Amino acid sequence: MAPGKKIIRRKPGSAPSVNYFTMKTQDAIVLYKETESRSEREKIYVKDIFPAFKTLVENLINVYKYQIQYESKEDLRTECLEFLYTVITKFDASKGSKAFSYFNVIARNWLTIKSKQNAKLVQTFASLDDRDAFSNHEIEMIEGYSILPSPDDMITHEEQIANFRKLLTEVKVRTKTPNELLCIEAIELIFGNVENLDIINKRAVMIYIRNITNLSPKQLSIVLSTLKKHYKCIRTEEHDN
Repeated sequence: MAPGKKIIRRKPGSAPSVNYFTMKTQDAIVLYKETESRSEREKIYVKDIFPAFKTLVENLINVYKYQIQYESKEDLRTECLEFLYTVITKFDASKGSKAFSYFNVIARNWLTIKSKQNAKLVQTFASLDDRDAFSNHEIEMIEGYSILPSPDDMITHEEQIANFRKLLTEVKVRTKTPNELLCIEAIELIFGNVENLDIINKRAVMIYIRNITNLSPKQLSIVLSTLKKHYKCIRTEEHDN
């Protein structure tokens, strides 16, 4: 030990100080709630809230070893950040709770539920690529058996495509920023070329959107959260009508 260096001993059960999530962060969250301008809200979020949220989620993933099969840590972190972005306005400082404690619990619960759901799905999923899981007879049946969709299924599929295109158009009308419009157009492009894509899953689609829009993960997180709100509003209006 270096001469004169002071040793700091913590009391049993005490937590280390959280330097990245301060009262300044909490004040920014309160200001975010009180601000009506969307552009001003985004500035507050990007500058004073997002960095704290990002570090919070990264620490939880690393400390508790959360992982989702077929998804990277970055994907898991991005999804959790998207969720936190949607619940910012639910924090109520007047109740006496600290923003760090509130969002720490929220993020940890989301990650726990997400991990459990994935683990359950993996346990009940048998991949057709895992040939060792099937007998020779079963493999022959899988490789030699082809089923054409019924006419009713084909009609249903076409209706789903039409409804999705209509939904994209309605969301596009509600976009208010260039990034939102850019993201919607990227989704339309992907949807229109879905048959030519090698891989289609949530992670792949996110990568396609990033490559098409050139938006940063931070920008994409904000835009997708906003588009989700547009989607929920449209569904609510449809239900009310």
